[in-house]
Amino acid sequence: WPTKESLALDALYTEWAAVQPGPRDTGTLRGDLLAMLRPWARLATSKPYGRVIGALITEAQTDPEFAAEYRRRVVEPRRDQARAVFRRAIDRGEIAPDTRIEVAIDLVYGPLYHRLLHGHAPLSDRFVRDVVDLALAGIQPAR
Repeated sequence: WPTKESLALDALYTEWAAVQPGPRDTGTLRGDLLAMLRPWARLATSKPYGRVIGALITEAQTDPEFAAEYRRRVVEPRRDQARAVFRRAIDRGEIAPDTRIEVAIDLVYGPLYHRLLHGHAPLSDRFVRDVVDLALAGIQPAR
């Protein structure tokens, strides 16, 4: 590994790939988002992962080559899962076909990273549920 950050990224990627489930189809957008985000939040708050992720994000801000590797190995696989979740919701008619999926992904992951990186409040299952419910209130059409 050329840098300690590359080593940490490889360790994080290897361990998370072994335990991170694929995107489950629960039959609803809410269920799919919870099934995707809760395991991520649990992993991020276990062991030293929060600190490791923070250090990797910091390194990505100053090293463009490392940033590309971080996005390819950590960010994009999560975003790919989320894209599949939102596309299924469009196919089921739960959300509008013109939903801006990239923004919706940021909407649900952004608060989780905010809590993880700032540590001002717990990143818990309840918080994940609240984020999903509030995000869906803005994404899903009114009934």
